[in-house]
Amino acid sequence: MVELDLLDKPISNSNDPSPPTLGRKLQDFLAESTGRKTVPNILINGLSIGGSDELAKLDADDELIKKIRDMGGRWVHEAERRGQPTTMPKGRGM
Repeated sequence: MVELDLLDKPISNSNDPSPPTLGRKLQDFLAESTGRKTVPNILINGLSIGGSDELAKLDADDELIKKIRDMGGRWVHEAERRGQPTTMPKGRGM
């Protein structure tokens, strides 16, 4: 996992007074390709299913496995829910 805010060194040596950082470039790429600029951005077969909040909601609503199977198509060989969902602590992850 990469904290995009920590990628704050400019990626070009141009005379641009505010050159883009790698973090900003990655966020711009995510926005262009998935419609979401925030991370985490969970992708299945190149399509975004959302971030951690959307993933948790799909799981809570028992829709996550179906979504993974539907979006994964022939690439998904196994998708099942194991155990009970755990409550994640508030704040930063890893």
